[in-house]
Amino acid sequence: MTVNPPDLKGDEILVRHEVMKQLPQVDALILDIDGVLLDVSRSFPVVVSETTQYYFERILQWTPRQEFILPLETTLFKQAGGYNSDEEMTFAAVLLYLTKSVRQDTREVDLLREASPTIEEFTGEMARRGGGLNAAEAILFDNLSPRQRREVSDMWNRRLILQLFQEIYGGADYCERLYGFAPEYVQDRGYVDQEVRILDLARLPKGAIKMAILSGRSSEETQLALERIGLESLIPLEHRMTADALFRKPDPRTIEELREGLQFRRAIYVGDTVDDLGTVHAYRELAVSATAPVHSCQVLSGSDQAGRQQYFLEKEAEIIAPNVNAFLTWFNKARNDHGSERSLSHDRPKRHNSTENQ
Repeated sequence: MTVNPPDLKGDEILVRHEVMKQLPQVDALILDIDGVLLDVSRSFPVVVSETTQYYFERILQWTPRQEFILPLETTLFKQAGGYNSDEEMTFAAVLLYLTKSVRQDTREVDLLREASPTIEEFTGEMARRGGGLNAAEAILFDNLSPRQRREVSDMWNRRLILQLFQEIYGGADYCERLYGFAPEYVQDRGYVDQEVRILDLARLPKGAIKMAILSGRSSEETQLALERIGLESLIPLEHRMTADALFRKPDPRTIEELREGLQFRRAIYVGDTVDDLGTVHAYRELAVSATAPVHSCQVLSGSDQAGRQQYFLEKEAEIIAPNVNAFLTWFNKARNDHGSERSLSHDRPKRHNSTENQ
């Protein structure tokens, strides 16, 4: 289904009409963190870029004259799917350049950036194969000889790449708390300090609405984020699904596990990536969804909001909001005003303004 949407301006919300009918039954909100509760545009994308750069420059002793991956280019990996882990995205970025270097027999980054597969070609092919690091390895290793694979594997030290990522993100102040070790290579201030709270706590629903977290962060990263947001006392540990759990997004069992703890009748999951939306879609295939359904809300973090809005409409997101605060304002008001909305066609979302008639 393709819908030609209006532009989202200010606090406008797009909502499919069937969701409006179900709002009185919603008794739980499941929230992502990155891009929803926190603006991480100056943390994780930069860390991916800087970790990749550091690994080639300081560990492999390359002398690049430009960046391997720009922070904005990390969006292409997110759109490909399977990269809720920014650490695995960094593994893939490093692997891309290692394989191209071996095939092209050069360390000139300007030449490697233009050589096929470019980042756009690489992420596009990953999307066609389902996304994630497994798809990245299949694409890149399939085009190498056995000797070349061994050469790349010898240079692709994921343990060290992960350590560098954690040191650059956590920095001297938080690396040990978050990851259990003191930084060895990078002693600077971490990019965790560049994260900015988006959520306005005053807009959280009043009354019997349960809240949970479903995030690709580790439990320690989640705890620190919730402390900074002001939610640590409102969302207990048993209502947090993080990267340390048995299941990770987009596995629908992440929501199923939360359902067992929350015992919700109907929930809304507020996310911002294709994996967040895919988690909800996959959950609908589980038996539990018949008695405890979950609706999708996608907030438009980052740039190109019009393009992301169109994308999420085509992917059948049920609610699309400019940000979490606009969604919460609309959610509170719509539940109070339920019954006053006119019915729309099945496949066309209605346009709302979260601040109207307040």
